Amino acid sequence: MTLNRRSFVAPLVALCAALVLAGPTHATLTAHYPLDEPNGSGAPAFDAIGTANATFIGTPTQGVPGVFGTAYDFNGTNQALNLGQGPTVKPNGAFSVSVYFDSNVSAGGGTFRRIIDATGQAGAISRGYRLQMVNNGAAGTSELRGIVIANGTRYDVFQNFTPDTGLHHAGLVFDPAADEFRLRVDGSTVTTALAAGDNTVTYQANNAIVGRAGGNHHWDGQIDDVSIHAGALTDAQIDAIAADGVANAGLTTGQQVISIAFHNGTTTGNQLTPAHVAGVVPAVNWNDIINNGGVGLTNLAGIDLNDATGVDSGANITFDVGTSFFNSNNGPTGDETMMEGWYGLNAGDNGFIAVDSISPTFTDNGYDVFVYFDADTNGAAARTMSFTLNGETIVGMEFVAGDFNGTFVQAAGGSEGNYVLFEDLTLSSFRLTADSDMGRAAINGIQIVANQAGAPVPEPSSVALLSLAGLAMLRRRRTA
Repeated sequence: MTLNRRSFVAPLVALCAALVLAGPTHATLTAHYPLDEPNGSGAPAFDAIGTANATFIGTPTQGVPGVFGTAYDFNGTNQALNLGQGPTVKPNGAFSVSVYFDSNVSAGGGTFRRIIDATGQAGAISRGYRLQMVNNGAAGTSELRGIVIANGTRYDVFQNFTPDTGLHHAGLVFDPAADEFRLRVDGSTVTTALAAGDNTVTYQANNAIVGRAGGNHHWDGQIDDVSIHAGALTDAQIDAIAADGVANAGLTTGQQVISIAFHNGTTTGNQLTPAHVAGVVPAVNWNDIINNGGVGLTNLAGIDLNDATGVDSGANITFDVGTSFFNSNNGPTGDETMMEGWYGLNAGDNGFIAVDSISPTFTDNGYDVFVYFDADTNGAAARTMSFTLNGETIVGMEFVAGDFNGTFVQAAGGSEGNYVLFEDLTLSSFRLTADSDMGRAAINGIQIVANQAGAPVPEPSSVALLSLAGLAMLRRRRTA
């Protein structure tokens, strides 16, 4: 087939009135199956990220011509790929799935074929997500349908088209920050609205499967270049994957994210597990640093930091902080757990948090640092905090409502929010200090995210900046 290359045009800056704005859009590649293994090589189907190689169900035909390299051909009877049950393939929050598929499914009205299924259920579903096709028989059209169960509610999004012998591209996006469930097929997007607060996907103890669901409804045809992302891809990012492949689309991967939390208490229940997904840049394998719940902490020897794949990043953290605290229980998700524990700093303590030996993976093209803050105070006691990193200072005020509500909002210029963002850093180390107009400034977590060289420009994303009048909104594009 012939692929149409799509051009991406630099965005215009749009200004409009707003009181509360969502944070920038980010998505992290967590699993990628190029399906380029030569014919007869057998299992596994390798995950290019290295976190979740797929085992075989039956023996799909390998090495058939694909869009990028080769593809797999499934016989419609007893062949599929088992991706396992990890959070890289079964994310709880915002997620995206990208895949090339052969639309020429078996004839006959109502013939369901599953492209990818994380429900484990053949019939009615009550958990997880699914992307499937059904042949509409006499109508001569096929329907591509995405399904997700969010907070117990089922949402469907679908497109109809005429089957042919080529490969088509689909991007399925669960985006609770925008209250949207989207399906983009060959450059055309349809959207289903999500109810506010329906932001969590739960799962049964079943494996995610490419090519079938619940032991039946096997795929009959080709599948190529499957990728799963924690976070919501934009239309532009989906088009970049379709045009140039996942490897060339400039997407953030686990190797370019280091995440640090300060929630490791005296019991397992007070810790972020490696499977928790958290952050504006959704990531697993957070480095959860000790928190004594009221006592100051010092570690000048350094603690090694893993990246989001769980591998040693080469960087290390040192700190000298006046106190450490736990907020009241925010909830069970990774974001809520991460925002519970914090280190307290103020000018009087001369405290700091420092990260050193940051690798060229981050420094060569620059990196951003997200600093999360929430002291869990209420009403008039809300703190205005200043954060200084390598000489740059950003001021933000915590929300007066108290407990973290599950939504990240960027603060700057003294506006309300729960994180600040330092951009385009290039040094191999940084030193972070903080102060507050009362008590201590809270630092709940830190993410270090590498910029991507030659990345396509994403869709415009909202940056939460509230002016003193609370009216101006700046929309801009960022590299994911």
